[in-house]
Amino acid sequence: MSVTSRSTRIMELRMRKKWKDGETSPERTKVRTETYSNHKLKSDRKVPVVYYISRNGQLEHPHFMEVPLSSPNGLYLRDVINRFNSLHGKGMASMHSWSAERSYRNRFVWHDLEEHDIIYPTHGQEYVLKGSKLLENDAIPSQPRRRRTPRMVSEEQELEEDRTDERDSKEPDEVEQNQNRSTELLSRGQITLLCCYFFIFMFVYQYLSMLFDA
Repeated sequence: MSVTSRSTRIMELRMRKKWKDGETSPERTKVRTETYSNHKLKSDRKVPVVYYISRNGQLEHPHFMEVPLSSPNGLYLRDVINRFNSLHGKGMASMHSWSAERSYRNRFVWHDLEEHDIIYPTHGQEYVLKGSKLLENDAIPSQPRRRRTPRMVSEEQELEEDRTDERDSKEPDEVEQNQNRSTELLSRGQITLLCCYFFIFMFVYQYLSMLFDA
């Protein structure tokens, strides 16, 4: 009995020494393998998603896709965005605002979502989403206004002064052209008036001549 207990103790000491030297026990290896495989199964899990595209307030025909889960906690909007971009092209999801159908007080409402929000199923594991097409001005992020530096202000002032000088230099030429145009029109009017007077005079002269001859 003493020999058996002594050999058993020696074996336990050797096993402990191996574990201290960096070797992993079979039990720990088994637990880690099971944990890794369970995590892999959860990460590879996909859920069905039905989604609508809304354009100008009108819902199009429903679409269907399977979305992989990035977290064991459930479906997030970022998962839907990544899947939507992979199907329709990069950046297409950002052209829509997203909401999910959700039960609220015995009726269904659209729950507006952000990228990191979790999506709650409508019935069991059924997910229904809506992507509303953004307007063109809303889809493009507004660029921040640049701060005007003293140099930019001075350049703008110089440019405005140049425009003023150019406008002033053109004004005398325009005035002279208008005067010449007025003089030309006046001379044409005078000539026309003289012609009218001449024809009237000739008509009266011929009429008087016919009276005297008679």
